[in-house]
Amino acid sequence: MLKLSAFWVVLFIAVLPFATADAAKSAAAQVDGVAPPASGSGTSAQQPSLPISKVEDEARPGDPKLEDALGHVYMSRGNGVQPDYAKALVWFQKAAAQGYAIAETDLGAMYAHGYGVAQNYPEALAWYRKAAAQGNANAEESIGSMYLGGFGLDRNFTEAAGWFYKAAIGGNAVAQNTVGEMYALGKGVPKNDTEAMKYFREAAKQGNATAQCNVGYMYEHGIGVPLDYVRAVKWYRQSASLGFAKAEERLGFMYLNGHGVSRSDAAALVWLRKAAVQNDVAAEHNIGSMYALGQGVPLDYAKALKWYGEAAAQGNGESQYELAYMYATGKGVAQDDVKALKWLVLANANGVSAAKSYMATVEKRMTPAQIATAQHEAQTWKLFHWSH
Repeated sequence: MLKLSAFWVVLFIAVLPFATADAAKSAAAQVDGVAPPASGSGTSAQQPSLPISKVEDEARPGDPKLEDALGHVYMSRGNGVQPDYAKALVWFQKAAAQGYAIAETDLGAMYAHGYGVAQNYPEALAWYRKAAAQGNANAEESIGSMYLGGFGLDRNFTEAAGWFYKAAIGGNAVAQNTVGEMYALGKGVPKNDTEAMKYFREAAKQGNATAQCNVGYMYEHGIGVPLDYVRAVKWYRQSASLGFAKAEERLGFMYLNGHGVSRSDAAALVWLRKAAVQNDVAAEHNIGSMYALGQGVPLDYAKALKWYGEAAAQGNGESQYELAYMYATGKGVAQDDVKALKWLVLANANGVSAAKSYMATVEKRMTPAQIATAQHEAQTWKLFHWSH
């Protein structure tokens, strides 16, 4: 799995959200009982709901835009009504058969995800290529994602970068952000922090939360731009307002350290908790540390153990080390050298430098049988967690 540095999110996505179109939004609004606003009116008037059957009748003459719109309606019925992927597939197929690029992209996504049909990457790629031939940026981005992840074809960073670039030029914000990440890492393109920042900015302007967070990271660390904590906080805050977990975690970190904001443990904890709810491992670790140190919260080893445990379960080496220390010293939990050694073995495998020497200390007071048990438990954990 390709990791975009210690910070950037994993680019291992077969297909991102379905393409949307004004026609699709309009038809969906009518079905939901809300007519789209007249051009320039800025308001939307409530209209009697149109049953889907009525919209289907209007689509039967063969309007591909309306057919594709119906596909979207069935994909996201809402209001307690479950999606009907099989019917969505039928309408996407009807529209795609007429060469409608948006529907071709949607149909590719159905095959890529296995919605309403058996998952089939070659078939997905074929439909994406049809749409891409018409200049559909969402299809181009999806082909790039398939090359990046090796879905249905050999993984090829250079080929992926080429497709993402095409989609980025076409205004696809996800592709713009991805091109930025590839420039930041030199994957498929020469490493170029200035170009990375350029593409992050383009995507961020379109409201892409990941890109906004990436812009913040570049400012926080002075990569491609002068270091500027205040601007970093500004961009993290924009991203966090959209619920992006990593931005929430970085805001928490900035408050913990007083970078670009007045130092505040209380504010830090608020943002870290928001990120931790979304399973951000760094946030979980930092919350654990706050409870272990009594920083901004009453000292509580049991809660520290809980949060370190959450992060350790996701493979965070530092949390695995802290968890080992708590088991070895009996802080917040019954003292248990077997569990301590198990987590030390895992932390050591994760590159935590202090783990190896601490392992020797703990092993001195253990029997050979206990050491063997701890080693076995660590190996079992690796097999279960690192193979999934």
